Amino acid sequence: MKTKPLLTLVALTTVLPELFSGSTLLPSFILRPGLVLFLALGYGVSVLLVREL
Repeated sequence: MKTKPLLTLVALTTVLPELFSGSTLLPSFILRPGLVLFLALGYGVSVLLVREL
């Protein structure tokens, strides 16, 4: 399994929905790494599960 495409998928599905919806501003991603980890667990893990199904 290649990790670079998986990490890209997790990163994009974490950042894009939050930025486009306006729920989280860009400075929050930079200043709060814990938030990024929390969102990556929420969005990233679910999108990987859906991808595998």
